[in-house]
Parts: sequence; structure tokens; C-alpha cells
Amino acid sequence: MKSITFAKHNCTKSILMKKITSLYSVALFMPFSFSQTIITLQPDAANGKDAEIASCVSCGYSNQNFGNSNDYSAIAWTNNGAISTGRGLIEFDLTGVPPSATLISAKLSLYHNPSGSNGTNSSMSGSNTGFLEKIVQAWDENTVTWDNQPSTSTTGQISIQQSTAIDEDYLDIDITAMVIDMIDNPTQNFGFMFKLQTETAYRRLIFSSSDHSNSALHPKLVLTYSGTTGLDEHNDIALVEVYPNPTNDILYLKNVKLKDELTTVQIINELGEIVLSLNTLSEDNSINVANLSKGIYTVKSNDQMIRFVKL
Repeated sequence: MKSITFAKHNCTKSILMKKITSLYSVALFMPFSFSQTIITLQPDAANGKDAEIASCVSCGYSNQNFGNSNDYSAIAWTNNGAISTGRGLIEFDLTGVPPSATLISAKLSLYHNPSGSNGTNSSMSGSNTGFLEKIVQAWDENTVTWDNQPSTSTTGQISIQQSTAIDEDYLDIDITAMVIDMIDNPTQNFGFMFKLQTETAYRRLIFSSSDHSNSALHPKLVLTYSGTTGLDEHNDIALVEVYPNPTNDILYLKNVKLKDELTTVQIINELGEIVLSLNTLSEDNSINVANLSKGIYTVKSNDQMIRFVKL
């Protein structure tokens, strides 16, 4: 296995990687009941796609491929006095989420690498906060290098907090917005680049890649989405409808009762956050959504969900 090494006083390192849709282009009425599905993606070396890239020209790293590294990391260090920078690339197969589904959340977990060749988390010279950025060009795990690395977009980049321990796991990083965009545009899913916010020695964040021998330490992405299941003829829940859709201020709900019992109604934003929860409604079943930001929301009543646009 190829390994990148960043060294200074015996310190070493091997390098890393539904719907922000147009507000006016969604299906507004969905006369179906909905279910929630959770998919966990934690691929191994054979099925995973991640690689590290390094910039140390004098070390010969810049044009070398490290697709088999067991590290997924972001580094700024030195090697025999030469400045070395490392970044990680990762891409998940999202085809398991149906195109018609509504993504509720996407949570990425990264695990400390206890057997990497590049040490542990460090903020020796300053904060080791990092970024996850959306990759906007295709790349090959077996050929990508620093010299031919794909371009990224800083739009919607995710900030990775400074480490608090040398062996810290980073669990449930919320990358919902970027994954929504990738599901909506599957031909543009090229994954994420992981890098330091300040690429100045000496600092690093070290995690395990899908090539690590311990499968429990592989990067993990948990996707939660809702989708239509059809309506069972014995279901007692009346179908929910909302109108007007889109709306500027008042949203009216129809069929929000379970026989004689009023249900709890929730308004959920595109990040899966509950922004409004009601145990009672006005006599005309209206909800004032004037204070909500423009965007796409989901009304949840029992197990049913229906989307609307707030103008």
C-alpha cells in the first residue's frame, strides 16, 4: 500500500476526501401516505471510493496516487523541512435513494485512525478546523493526484470543528444540503474534498478511510428520506392536503384528523429540522407561515408528509 508521510521530529502522516430545488419546480400535491427510510452507507475497500493527495514537490508526492491509503485526512506539515499539504477525497454511491424521495437528513461520521502512518489530530501551530467542499469534477480513485485534483465549490461548504482530542471521532456531521443537491443531480455527484481551513504547518485532522482493515472505522453516511408507499385501504388516516401552494403567509390544511382525534402537525425544513409544531389548529385549519424563510417545507401529520413552497 502506498503511503504519504509528513515528518518533523518523527511526526508522520498519510493524506486525504432533497432538495435545494428551484422553489417553483416541485410537485405540490401528493395524495399518498408516506414512510421514512434509513440507509447506512459504510463501504469497504472494494466498494468505497476515497483517496488522499499531497503537494510536497520535493518529496515526489504531487504526482503520486494514494488511492489505497488507510487515512482520510487534512494536513499541513513538513517533510525533511519541505512544506507538505494533504487533502482527502471521498464519494458515496447515492443511487439507493429513489429520485422521487425527499431527503430528510444526511449525516457523515468519520472515525479516528489508530494505525495511520501520519500520527493523530494536531493543532500545534493553530486551529485545525477543516472544510468539506463539494467536488464538481469527475476523479478516479486510482489515478487522482495533487497535480490533477478535481475542482471544488465553496458554495455551501461544511465547516469541520477544531479537534478536542488527538483520537477524536467526528460523528453525525450534517451534510444534508450538499447531499440533496447530489441526489437531485446524480450526474453531478463527485463527492467531497476534505481540507484544512488554514493550510499552514503544523496542523492536521486524521481519520480512517474505506481501506482501513477495521470495517467499523470506515467513513459512514446515514441517509434518512421519506417517500410514497401508497395508501392501505384499511388505513384510518385521511389524506392530508395543503393549499394554497405556493403560499406567502397562510397555509390551510385539509384532512388532518384521525377519525375523532386531532393529530400533531409539524412543519419541517429542508434540513430535517422541525420549525413549527402544533397540537391544536384554528377552526379553519390554517397555519400562519409568514415568518418562515422562503423555501420548500414539509407538513407532517401522523405518518403522512406533503410538501409546500413558502414564497
